[in-house]
Amino acid sequence: MSSQASQFVGSIPENYDQSLGPHIFHEYAEDLTQRASAASPKKVLEIASGTGILTRKLRDALTPDVSLIASDLNPPMLAVAANFFQKTLLDFTRFLLAIRIKVWLCQKWKREV
Repeated sequence: MSSQASQFVGSIPENYDQSLGPHIFHEYAEDLTQRASAASPKKVLEIASGTGILTRKLRDALTPDVSLIASDLNPPMLAVAANFFQKTLLDFTRFLLAIRIKVWLCQKWKREV
């Protein structure tokens, strides 16, 4: 695999959004959209939004006053996602470049005797 392919740059984000992405994420996006809508949220943070397959479904299903933030590590993928939104909807939908961080989760285990 070329380094360009592994970085999702050039025409790869558009091709991903049109062919592979919908096959992988359509059912997932439908399910999460239904769950999010049922919760009536005021704010939604989508992590690893890619080209915005779920983001578009969320924006269509949620009321315009819901703040929707879509984040991803890859700027070209976010650029494709943002292109699907009308300027009026961009007021309610933000696209953020995520930063790489390490998260340490600690769990205190209770041992039963």
